[in-house]
Amino acid sequence: MPIGVAFFVVIFFSWMMVLVEAQFVNQNAKAMAPADIKCSNLAVSKQIFSGYVGDDVYLRESFFSCAKYEEEKVSWWKKIFGISEALAADYSALKLLESDRFLEMRPGESKKFIIGFKNTGSVVWTRDSGPYISIYTYDPKYRTSRFQDSTWKLREQPSKMDQAEVAPGQLGFISWTFHAPSDIEPGWYSETFHLAAEDLLWIPGGQFTIKIFIDGEAVSEPQPVVTEPEPSQNNQTSTVTSSAGYSTKLLLRSHQSVQAKAGQTIEFTAGFKNYGSSIWTNEKISLPDVATASSGLDSFYHSSWQSQTVVKEYSQSIAPGGLGFFKFSFQAPSKAGSYDANFNLMANGVAVPGGNIYIPITVTDDGGAIPPSTTGNTYGDEPIIRIGLYDLEDDLNLTADKSFKVRTSCGNDLGTYPAGSIVVAGYEKSTGQYFFQKASTSYRGSCYLRFEPVSGQNIFELTNYEKRPAWNRAYNDNKFRGIIEVRVSETGYPWVINELPMEDYLKGLAETSNYSPLEFQKALMTAARSYAFHHWENPYK
Repeated sequence: MPIGVAFFVVIFFSWMMVLVEAQFVNQNAKAMAPADIKCSNLAVSKQIFSGYVGDDVYLRESFFSCAKYEEEKVSWWKKIFGISEALAADYSALKLLESDRFLEMRPGESKKFIIGFKNTGSVVWTRDSGPYISIYTYDPKYRTSRFQDSTWKLREQPSKMDQAEVAPGQLGFISWTFHAPSDIEPGWYSETFHLAAEDLLWIPGGQFTIKIFIDGEAVSEPQPVVTEPEPSQNNQTSTVTSSAGYSTKLLLRSHQSVQAKAGQTIEFTAGFKNYGSSIWTNEKISLPDVATASSGLDSFYHSSWQSQTVVKEYSQSIAPGGLGFFKFSFQAPSKAGSYDANFNLMANGVAVPGGNIYIPITVTDDGGAIPPSTTGNTYGDEPIIRIGLYDLEDDLNLTADKSFKVRTSCGNDLGTYPAGSIVVAGYEKSTGQYFFQKASTSYRGSCYLRFEPVSGQNIFELTNYEKRPAWNRAYNDNKFRGIIEVRVSETGYPWVINELPMEDYLKGLAETSNYSPLEFQKALMTAARSYAFHHWENPYK
């Protein structure tokens, strides 16, 4: 037999062997997993320390490896095209956020949806090069969706990832629009999608399903109430729009604080949930009205801003209960030092209560060549939780184990104090004013107070707060990580609030001891994490 023919025969039979293997894997791969476990929805006690992260995603690992399962399902085509088996293990994702639990739509209506995945693999996700990240219709694969919108990239591919790059450990967002056909019947529908690395693989952990409810009746949109112009504090007049029906909370921020070189461009993403009753249709990030030259806010101006005070405008439609993401840029000041950047969210011309974004910034030098990216003292995309410690009836006496700074919600800097310094703060109900006192520094006003670490993490101690456990009165649970805030609630009561990353909040449990059975501790930790995330997603206190 000629050598050329023999070579062709060998290649042909090798190809056939791979196809036979593919058929076997596709028919038997599901049998490798326990019948009662779904790859995208694992819940076992072995990995409770990885954490509960939402209603539909539980723990990141299991006795059965979904990543391995996904590798075996696609191994045949990787072998055919010479793609390394190791690549599948390099890609993995964890769903952390959805803009809505389900979509409620009318026939003929369009709605935007946003989903956030954490990159739990070891490869940087990209949007514009290589095996770019996007989502495809799934179950079955590449089907044509009934809710396809004209803005979709392809009929089976709604959208690419929003960001240009997402490093391992960071959060990537994908946003796209659903359109309900005008002739669709009322009722419930399900749409399944899967995260993919283009021409490479379905990313393990990237499958998700969105429930859609079609309501046959039209829903009227509430309109904001406009009042007569009122004088501002600087005796100028402006049109004031009532904030009734508007409320929000900052649920996600890309940086907790920022360390940057002089003049460096900083890209920031904020996720706000609409807790009001009005639909947001026109939003903008702007500088607060209280900004003055002394606060240094003009030094953050970036060439992408739309004016000296308007950072960026958006045209999202965010219904009550929906989640909106706002990405914008600002520039680090030109001189070394510590700065405060304050921005406000506005919707439909209203400064939305709860829409303040406060960003501490440390500039490390006085100019020079700068790279295009930032480094920061960040918590990545970890959720920030706020805990009401107690309602404040008397003065608050506070100190810390490291230096700390005191600021107001209006951007006033009340000083930086060394470790061990005791400061006094509180709220006077009779005057409706917050107060702060330390040596010659004092403050009285309507802006609430925040006590923050200068860098890294502090342990704040509330020296006149008593909470001693019954099992040992020698201990006093009056020390807290993160940030301390004194603020009046909507009910009119002043509260001491502890703001900190979720994982710091969950480092300890008061309901049990280290001597209780291990499985009991695991179950309690899972319950605590679920409870914390429930209140983070649905804050009503």
